[in-house]
Amino acid sequence: MKLPLPPTMSSRILLFSAIIAFLWLGFSSCKKDKFTTNGALDFSNDTVIFDTVFTQIGSSTKAFKIYNTHNENIRISKIYIAGGETSKYRMNIDGVSGRVFTDIEIAPNDSMWGFVEVTLDPNNQNTPLIVTDSIIFETNGVQQDIDLVAFGQDAIFLYPEPGNFGFYLDCSELNWNSTKPYVIYGQAIVKPGCTLDMAPGTRVYIHKYSSLAIAEGAGLDIHGTKSDSVIIQGDRLELDYRELPGQWQGLFIKQPILANIDYAVIKNGNLGIFCDGDSTNSIPASATVHITNTKVLNMGATCFYGRHSKVKMENCVWGNGAQYVAAFTQGGDYECNNCTFADYYSYATRNTPAVLITNYFQDENDVVYSYDLTNILFNNCLIYGSNPSELEFSNQGGGQFNYKFRNTMFRVKDDFSSSDANYFESIYRNPNGDSLFVNSAINDYHLRQTSPARDKGNSGATPIDIDGKPRDSSPDLGAYEFIP
Repeated sequence: MKLPLPPTMSSRILLFSAIIAFLWLGFSSCKKDKFTTNGALDFSNDTVIFDTVFTQIGSSTKAFKIYNTHNENIRISKIYIAGGETSKYRMNIDGVSGRVFTDIEIAPNDSMWGFVEVTLDPNNQNTPLIVTDSIIFETNGVQQDIDLVAFGQDAIFLYPEPGNFGFYLDCSELNWNSTKPYVIYGQAIVKPGCTLDMAPGTRVYIHKYSSLAIAEGAGLDIHGTKSDSVIIQGDRLELDYRELPGQWQGLFIKQPILANIDYAVIKNGNLGIFCDGDSTNSIPASATVHITNTKVLNMGATCFYGRHSKVKMENCVWGNGAQYVAAFTQGGDYECNNCTFADYYSYATRNTPAVLITNYFQDENDVVYSYDLTNILFNNCLIYGSNPSELEFSNQGGGQFNYKFRNTMFRVKDDFSSSDANYFESIYRNPNGDSLFVNSAINDYHLRQTSPARDKGNSGATPIDIDGKPRDSSPDLGAYEFIP
């Protein structure tokens, strides 16, 4: 009888390994995860606040984090919105939407995301409403909460018919006021023969890709006050969007019968004010656009764009454009008194000057069309920014090119010629350092006490500054008079 052969060394090792693996699996299957029974949760913030939300429109999404700071797993028995099914708030926990969640687990020293948004109903009142609620967390018999607070505002919504983008505003409803804000979707157009009037305190919020246009032969009369400016901006009111460029398209003005803009703040679009003339080389005096005591800030392209137009601006601040703060193109007729042109755009690299002046148009086939720059005057102005040169001319095509800088300070390269007295009178180039403004990073273009722009102007042109303060006999340059 043959006896079985003894197992080889390798087969012994394989058998031993199999036994160990079997025992380990059995042990693991019996092992229970340990959960803390005493711990509570930590949160990234104890209150989620929604700044002014327009009623009928969903808010942006706010995020918060839920932390397990313990060395054991934690199980959240229940997460729910206190207001239940009637709540104006909606939440998402770890990628799942709902109003109630049960038995949510978080690993030791780990966290998960929560998200919340809100939609408010109109209250048919002019005053803002406040809607509160909370998210409740029940863990190990402990109840915790995150407060939810939303400030709501009824608004007048202006939008096109389905399938359209542009639409005419009703001429009988063009006397806008501060009672409720106006929210524009699409391109709202003031038709010829009608005038849009904005009273002090009017607030206009324009949706992404949308705009406000004044058609040829129509009118615009914005008459804010120093204490109650007219506001035109994007419709995202959260803190992260308050100074963000490119949120709406622009204010377009095409050869109006009337165009006055006084004490307006226009910000966070692509083109702040676009004044467009016609294709001929003549500009009627009636088409003059008057812009006074106005700030146009944080534009994704240009704060002011003039195309063969006729504009007089006074006590204006043009601040921070991705391309220019002011482009005077295809000729035209312009007068700028005590204006600040400042470009410290920080959202992208800018290789263009703050101010551009041209008298032609060049099409895609490189054909040049000539226009007349009959006049452009900068008087008591400041042209400055973060680039080495913030002023550029381009004269092509043989049209008129008449310009004058008087009592004006600008930043240019050393080879920029400014010696011709026919064009430059009492000008100041490249002041030492960057000590002009109080804080250009937040668009505060008041002058510092040591600013080189102080007492460099000529008197009489604009006796009151943008803050309503009188200028002295040796006025400062730009929109602001320094007052100790």
